[in-house]
Amino acid sequence: MRYYFPGAIKSKNDYINSTAIDEFTVSCGEHAIQIILQSTNLRPGVKVAIPAFVCHSVKRAVTNAGCVPYYLDLKSDGTFHSAYVPEKLKEANVAVVVLVHLYGYLHPDTKMVEEYCLLNNILLIHDLAQSYGLDENQFHDNFPKVYSFGPGKSTTAAGGAIIRWRGNQLINVKLPSANIVQDIRAHFFVNSRLYGYQRNSIELFIEKVMDKFIGHRNPITQMSTFQKKLAGYMINNFEAITAEREKRWEIIDMACRQNEYINNPLPQVPSLSFKYVISAFGHEQSFQQYLMKEQIPFYCIGNDIFDVTAENIPYFKQYAKSFFEISCEQSIPLDEIKRIADKLLNFKP
Repeated sequence: MRYYFPGAIKSKNDYINSTAIDEFTVSCGEHAIQIILQSTNLRPGVKVAIPAFVCHSVKRAVTNAGCVPYYLDLKSDGTFHSAYVPEKLKEANVAVVVLVHLYGYLHPDTKMVEEYCLLNNILLIHDLAQSYGLDENQFHDNFPKVYSFGPGKSTTAAGGAIIRWRGNQLINVKLPSANIVQDIRAHFFVNSRLYGYQRNSIELFIEKVMDKFIGHRNPITQMSTFQKKLAGYMINNFEAITAEREKRWEIIDMACRQNEYINNPLPQVPSLSFKYVISAFGHEQSFQQYLMKEQIPFYCIGNDIFDVTAENIPYFKQYAKSFFEISCEQSIPLDEIKRIADKLLNFKP
């Protein structure tokens, strides 16, 4: 089932009167991490600790910066949090740690990881791509923070990303402006994230031509004005959008709590509510087939991670494919959310 998670924006007209963001912008979150790594003049081949349970863009950022990924296993508790174990980081002699805050949740070991990196003079990058809206007072000012406006984020808009780093460490980094192709792709991207939008043949043809003659991936640039305005809309309206998301999250949560075969792996932990994460451990295949049969849009990142073959990540291999994301975006009608909740309530393996 091919499906694009909708964004919070209900209409492209939402951004018309919004104010463009005025920050250090980058073409995407992957490029943001790459720029941070390259700006610190690391030796080629140094190790960068990243979760095994993370999208491929983080790995590409590390390898494109000339570094080597050091994969971290999931925790043993059945959650989607990765295990940042100081002894293993020291043994592997990592030079950088990328602390990923997934699905709008603050990683529970944030303070411990920050203290370890400060004590050992290790660069820590807070990957908050999915988690704009977490209280920044919870993070140490020394470390850069990356936020994204791409797909499946708490601030999905028209793509792009920002880097926040105290002390203006990126003052000497000058990026070119976005080109017209990137702007066209940004418009197409927004269309694909409008709830219920069906991509038309003209868009698909133009996109195919651009991919063939220009390439599928955008270069490293700033965000375009169009992207900055939509990002501004998301940031300026975040509280109101969150309130609508919470209504949808609670409807789905109530259904999942009543089903013994599925659960929220972090039931008592506050999140940003833009998506609901379900653990179907032990019933992964039947649950996925059920979602497809009942036309419930979902995403399972574990299905897309193929190249992590290290033998020292047993909990990743055990749990990675058990987590399913269900969108709670404000653009989804409440009646559709109630339909999804009813189907989740009635799932049986």
